[in-house]
Amino acid sequence: MRAQFILEWKKQPWLLHLFWFLLLLAMVGTTAIRYEANPHKHGIGDGDSEHVRWAAGTVTSDRKFWSTTIARMTSNLKSDVDKSADSPQNRDYKQAGKTTSQQLLRGDYLGAITTEEAFLKKYPETRNRSYFLLGDFINAGGTAIEKDAAVSQYILKHKLNIFPGITEFSSALNNFTVTLGLSGIGIFADQERTFCLIVLTMALTTFAMVFYRDRKNGTASMMRAAPITAGKQALIRWAATTLVLNLVLLLVAGLILAVMSTFPDRTWGTFAYPIAVDFMNKVIIVPLGRLLLEWLLVANLWFILIGSAAHLFSLFSRNTILGMALLATGVFLEPLNLSALIPAGLLRILPGHFIDFAAVVRHYREFSVVSLVNTSGTFLIWTAMFVFLAGILLRLRTRSSSALLATD
Repeated sequence: MRAQFILEWKKQPWLLHLFWFLLLLAMVGTTAIRYEANPHKHGIGDGDSEHVRWAAGTVTSDRKFWSTTIARMTSNLKSDVDKSADSPQNRDYKQAGKTTSQQLLRGDYLGAITTEEAFLKKYPETRNRSYFLLGDFINAGGTAIEKDAAVSQYILKHKLNIFPGITEFSSALNNFTVTLGLSGIGIFADQERTFCLIVLTMALTTFAMVFYRDRKNGTASMMRAAPITAGKQALIRWAATTLVLNLVLLLVAGLILAVMSTFPDRTWGTFAYPIAVDFMNKVIIVPLGRLLLEWLLVANLWFILIGSAAHLFSLFSRNTILGMALLATGVFLEPLNLSALIPAGLLRILPGHFIDFAAVVRHYREFSVVSLVNTSGTFLIWTAMFVFLAGILLRLRTRSSSALLATD
């Protein structure tokens, strides 16, 4: 088994892997680094202030912006409960704003959110108004008060010293994941979908070349380092190819993050950064690191499926172009506008419906009621079907070959 894996590793189409590596590095890297380098990318306006109008996407700039904004907001605002400028609520509000402003300025984000929650606990009626301290400034993928409150509670529960309004724009990790559609407000929706299509095309062309090359040359049975079955050989070939594809993705991400981390006055970020997700009509908080792993899981579900389909199709034909065409038809149903020909009920159980990885893991639009477990089940069922059909075909071929030998 080990010798066969080494053989399949050496036989990998390394020039093709290099091509996809460079293409992904150029496209994803250019988008992410340009977003990180643009000092006006999030341009949060503060129209009433003469001194602070935009946050520049650095730790120092964002701290100053939020600190000044909160201090200004709470300095003159009156309570809806008591219109008297000297009401207890007004005094507490101003004091909380002053304390929060100072805490943000010195980087005590956990302290700032703790101060806010203490005020809201004392005056819970203010949570549903537009002027409570930090709620309007927490960007967790939405502006709903429910999401803001959930993010605050998550930060307090896990004692994270982060302030989403600052961390989201000044950390390398967050700026990178924005380009993948895993954080932020979807400003790169078209690009991240394109990145997914590139990943799928990479898998499609690679698996087609891997499974069709020996089949086309008639050397499949000769490429065995040990007396193993054709099925085990295909499994080892799939495993080696999938490993390389994952290494390509991880290396691309690692290099891009390494470059982004060198930008001055930025932080690395944290994998525990909270992302608010609407799922089953509820708000759930998902750590950013988990979303990244789920994104990679969806990519690997595709690798499993495409690999099994490529193996099956290669048993029917030695024509690589035909095999790629069949794979592309199944994978790119929506980009090719073939989904319009398929009933909506059937489309939901076809893998071609899940080409937007970020939408799947963040439960956007039609995926708001589709769990990742159901998504995984869909892919695994289709994969099992392809593997089953390939197994039957290989067994029939083995029996046919045995019968011919017996006749001779």
